[in-house]
Amino acid sequence: MKYNTLILALLMTFGIAACAKNPAPVQVSPTTPQTANVPSTVNQVINTKMGQLTISSARIVDEVNGDKPGPGEKILLIVLAGPGGEALDTTAFSLEEFQKIIPDSNQGTIHILGNDGSETISTMAGWVSPEYKEFAIGFRIPDSLNTFQLVWPGNDHIDIIPEG
Repeated sequence: MKYNTLILALLMTFGIAACAKNPAPVQVSPTTPQTANVPSTVNQVINTKMGQLTISSARIVDEVNGDKPGPGEKILLIVLAGPGGEALDTTAFSLEEFQKIIPDSNQGTIHILGNDGSETISTMAGWVSPEYKEFAIGFRIPDSLNTFQLVWPGNDHIDIIPEG
């Protein structure tokens, strides 16, 4: 029942704001969203080739490092942290280090699975402003999406509930 209420609240919240005239093209997959009893996005563990990371936050943004969404899009940022939730070290965790944890293409892609079955592959990753103290992966998702799941090969799907 809690999950249904949460979905209804998300649909109402994002349904009002979603007015895409020309939605961005996305790959449609036969994959369907998995149901999970995940109370929050924060502190969800992601197993990678180099160890564990956690999600410290997720949010929809108007701009990231000067990059703005195109017509019919919004940008979803998922901020990553160390295995205990600690912030990643800007001197030790570079974009090159991030490249090492991305699964091989034969294992699948890191993407957002939308409530409509669409898949949106991450097109951005790096340290985000204003202080460049958060390492985030970004997705240009269709404005029309109301619910999102992070698909990271080797892990269960993670329900993403953006803050605010």
